[in-house]
Amino acid sequence: MGLKKSSILCFAGLFAGVLFVCTAAAAALPAPDNALFEKANKLYYGEKYAEAQKIYSDLLERYPSHGALAYNLGNTDYRLGKTGPAILAYEKALLQEPRNPDILKNLRYVQDALEYRLEDKRNWYLRAAELTLQRLTEQEVALVLGLAYLFFMLGLLLPLFFRGGLRFGSVQKVLTVVLAVALMLYAAKRIEMRVIRDAIVMAKKADVRYGPSEGDRIAFKLGEGLKVYVVDRREGWSRIFLTNGEDGWIKNDSIAEVNSK
Repeated sequence: MGLKKSSILCFAGLFAGVLFVCTAAAAALPAPDNALFEKANKLYYGEKYAEAQKIYSDLLERYPSHGALAYNLGNTDYRLGKTGPAILAYEKALLQEPRNPDILKNLRYVQDALEYRLEDKRNWYLRAAELTLQRLTEQEVALVLGLAYLFFMLGLLLPLFFRGGLRFGSVQKVLTVVLAVALMLYAAKRIEMRVIRDAIVMAKKADVRYGPSEGDRIAFKLGEGLKVYVVDRREGWSRIFLTNGEDGWIKNDSIAEVNSK
């Protein structure tokens, strides 16, 4: 392959990487109607929680990627004694602001007050992997992958001009490893968001059955506010598994997925 053809291919790859990064970075959060948002805040501080909750909820439906709205809705739901909806709102807020200390603190506070508890029997590395993924947004992971790809392409491109040809040296090997790690991180985040989906139990008490029908025996029960992981859906039912290793089928109206895209 001649120098000219190699340069064209590398520039094409570099341009694709730039588009990838720009697309990821362009996912800016939409601003809610500030007048309504401020009105809801005033209602909240005036302890008119039901009225504030209605405004926050309506705004969040229109701006589902706005972390502050979800956080304020969580606070309002908690004040109204709605444990499941409060935890759901905090989890939605963490999708946009995963390292926000106020959201994390309030979420832990509400979770610690739950009547039902689950023992996490997963291996430490699975828990660590989940915690790492949960502290990064989808946009951040996409940006990391895009930057890794850009640097990888630059590592291939620069030798064309300084050494007269593509030579795979130590720098390129390091960049290849970085790109591979970024790809695995991106794939894991996609699986977390699209395949194994977080959900919160919304019913006060929910039956989990061995199969997706009322005729199947009850395997165990769950309480409001617990987190489950949805891995399959049938008409009106979801198959879930828990951190303690149990699994079964639960009615869709008993849970709400955190990422409802």
